[in-house]
Amino acid sequence: MTTMTPMTTMTLDLKPNPELCSQTTKLVALAEFYTITNPEESVEASEFLARIQHLRRWIDGIYKDAKGPLATAKRTLDAQQKALLDPLAVAERTVMQRIVDYTRLQEQQRQRDALLVAERLAQADMIEHAPPLVMPVAVIMESVLAKGVQQRTNYAAKVENFRDLVLGIAAQIIVTEYEISAEMRVFLTEKFMPTQQCSLSMVEASIPTLNALARSLRNDLNIPGVTLEEKITLIAK
Repeated sequence: MTTMTPMTTMTLDLKPNPELCSQTTKLVALAEFYTITNPEESVEASEFLARIQHLRRWIDGIYKDAKGPLATAKRTLDAQQKALLDPLAVAERTVMQRIVDYTRLQEQQRQRDALLVAERLAQADMIEHAPPLVMPVAVIMESVLAKGVQQRTNYAAKVENFRDLVLGIAAQIIVTEYEISAEMRVFLTEKFMPTQQCSLSMVEASIPTLNALARSLRNDLNIPGVTLEEKITLIAK
């Protein structure tokens, strides 16, 4: 067995820029004292807002440049990691599947042996004055896994038809929370086969899609359960 060599890790001692910290602290502190009660104060506040936005963009640019080499290094490390882990994952799945196949064959053979013994016992009961039967000694299956390795069965759900899932949830909500006719209840139950396991927790709204529709349609947005929110921002050029 190959012995794993202990690995060491590297860390970077990154300290914040004192000048950036000082300017940020001052602007944040000044922002707390701004009150607007007349047009002149509003203009002054908008000029202060421009200072904040300019500093924010300046900081973004500085850190973007600083993180450029790090991003390149991260992509390189990610590629190296993937090149090492992907083959290991394939090897892991291959060996695991072969072990599972072998244990499954062993279990099938054990079941066949048990069935054969049962058939022989049934035949013996039908024969009069038959000599005593010698019962086979139970065979204990030899362990096929290394010490510390356990076999587990994991279960996962797979959505075969998302539309059927949504219709089942909708039908379950209607038949349990709304007053409907017996005919409609039968129709929904037979058509969409809802169960008590169907709940809204299984699905979620796609916020990026809804936001894209809101930007495109604006006041024409018309989706049940969805409202249009307007957020005003000021941008200094």
